[in-house]
Amino acid sequence: MGSAAAVSSKPKRPPRRHPFEAWPFPVRRRVLGITIALSALMLWAFWWLGPRNTTGGVVDLAAVRSVADAMSIVDGWTRTQTTIARWVVALDFLFIPVYVTAISLACLWPLVRKRALRRVGRWAAWVIPLGGIADVIEIVALLNLISNPASAGWIRVLRVAFVSKW
Repeated sequence: MGSAAAVSSKPKRPPRRHPFEAWPFPVRRRVLGITIALSALMLWAFWWLGPRNTTGGVVDLAAVRSVADAMSIVDGWTRTQTTIARWVVALDFLFIPVYVTAISLACLWPLVRKRALRRVGRWAAWVIPLGGIADVIEIVALLNLISNPASAGWIRVLRVAFVSKW
């Protein structure tokens, strides 16, 4: 009987909260809107700025599986396109906090009333930054591949980061 009383008197642990949940709802809504708009603008800018030709662009380089594929893409770029590709990939560093914030806030959207969905959303909001970390690794690998497309090691790093991000 003593053990039953001890179990029932055990304090219930409060659910873990995401730091964004401390923000008032109007602030979250405003930041979500701004980050979605910035994400759309940045995606459009990356598409518009990125090198495009018959050999492929930066996204094609991110999906390469072999040194030959990487070399055919990078060797097909002019010097100007290679410089643009470096800038576009480097600017992607700015995109990471924007999309991580937007997706995390969307996962925490307060319209989800069901407890199980709220837990899943909270869990997803905590996991989304891992995709940002994988994106940082992918960007470093891409910058190295643009400089040296014959590096099989960077292709492996890029592949793992590219796949784990999605």
